[in-house]
Amino acid sequence: MKEISIDKYARYYYLMVFVFIIKQFFDGLFLHQFNNPVLIYPHIDNSYWVFHLLQIPQFIVSNTYITIAFDLILISTSFALIFLFKNRLLTRLFAIWFFIYFICVNSFSGHHSHMLVGILLSNLIFCFNDSNLQVKLIKWMRYYLLFIMSSAAIWKIWRGSVFDINHFSNLLYNQHIYEIYENKNGILMQLIQYLITHKNFAHILYILATGLELIFIIGFFTRKFDKILIALFIVFFVMNYFLMGLNFVELSILLLSFWRMKRD
Repeated sequence: MKEISIDKYARYYYLMVFVFIIKQFFDGLFLHQFNNPVLIYPHIDNSYWVFHLLQIPQFIVSNTYITIAFDLILISTSFALIFLFKNRLLTRLFAIWFFIYFICVNSFSGHHSHMLVGILLSNLIFCFNDSNLQVKLIKWMRYYLLFIMSSAAIWKIWRGSVFDINHFSNLLYNQHIYEIYENKNGILMQLIQYLITHKNFAHILYILATGLELIFIIGFFTRKFDKILIALFIVFFVMNYFLMGLNFVELSILLLSFWRMKRD
C-alpha cells in the first residue's frame, strides 16, 4: 500500500473520530441525552469501579449543565484536532476526556460496548512527540485489529459453535425475534427467515464467516495481503449489519493502521 505521512494519518484519524462522535449524538449516546441516569453498570472491570468509587461519572451527570459542557468539550476538541493534531496538550486532553466518556457511556447505557475501543487506544498514538514511536503504535493498532478478527474465529472453533449446525440459525432467531413476532416483511426479513428454517445453508454461511475471520492471521506474518484484508473486513461488517443488525463501524478506524507509514 502507498506510504503516507504521520501528519496525513493524524488528519484522517481525527476526521473519522469527529464523524463517529457525531454518530454517538444521533445514536442518543451523549451524556446529556441520558437525562440524569441513576442506574450504573460497572460490571467486573476494576477501572470502572475506581471511577465510580471516586464519584467521577456521578458528578458529571449530576447536573445538566455539567453534562452539556462535557459533551461540548468532547465534540469541539475532536473537531479542533482535525487541524491542531500537532498540539500535544490538546491531543492528551482529548485522550483523557474520551477515556472518561468511554467509562461513563458504558456505565450508564447498561452495556459495556467495545465499539469505541479502537478510538480509545488509538488516541494514545498522538500523545507522544516521537514520530518513530507513533509509527510503532500504529503498527500495534494494526496487530490489535488482526487479533480481534482472528481470535473471534479461534473462539468459535474452541467453543465448538462452528460445528453446531443449529448455532447460526438460533442466533438469527434470537436476534430478530421481535421482527418475526411482528410479522415484518421485506427482502431482508425473507432472507433471514429462510436462513432460520434452512439450518444447513445458515451453517455454511457461519463456517464461511469464521473462515473469513481466521484469514486475518495472515496479517501477523506479512503485509502483502493488507488490501484484501481491508476488503474482507468491510464484507464482514456489511454482512453482520444486514444479517445480525450489529453495527461496529467505529472499529473501522483501525483500518487506517494498514497504511504504510513514512518515517522521518
